[in-house]
Amino acid sequence: SASYIFHHVVHQLEASGGHAKVTVDKKGVRHAQVLIGQYKDGSRPANRAEWSFGGSQIQLRNAEAMAKKLGIKWDPDLIAGDRAGTDEGKAYNLKLGEAFFDEMFKAAKGDTALALAYYHAGQPVVDRAIKNGEKYGMTWLEYMRQAHDADVAAGRDGKNGNPRPRFEHTIEYVAKGMKILDNNRKA
Repeated sequence: SASYIFHHVVHQLEASGGHAKVTVDKKGVRHAQVLIGQYKDGSRPANRAEWSFGGSQIQLRNAEAMAKKLGIKWDPDLIAGDRAGTDEGKAYNLKLGEAFFDEMFKAAKGDTALALAYYHAGQPVVDRAIKNGEKYGMTWLEYMRQAHDADVAAGRDGKNGNPRPRFEHTIEYVAKGMKILDNNRKA
């Protein structure tokens, strides 16, 4: 089920991959966030709205959308503010993250690998990979791997100031998630 996958795979991926960072804004307000752990070079999206927060690594726009869909009060302070690290903030983050993963799981029609890719990279990005893959007789994941390899061959390897190859983190995220799920099934 989507709930099982969220709690036993997604949450484990995010909790092990993230690292906490505390910043102080211009008003002196402290912000604790868990940044996307797959950014091994320490970089992060330039747009703060694209940062991912907490144990579910949910983006603010997705968290807000889920709060509205669930009919609960949207409180960004519980996701990215001073109260994010409290028990209330952690529970709020996980509730919204689980709702978002459930939505991605339904959009993926129960395909776990696709749902993980949707959750990590965003449904529009993955849907473009699906269309491009179909164009070339490949699955979306085969297309992502080929695009990644082409980027590396062209020098877009994430080293020496070069951009990272497309889909690098999504491919890793899906592979790790499927491995965790497989190990859980064997246990």
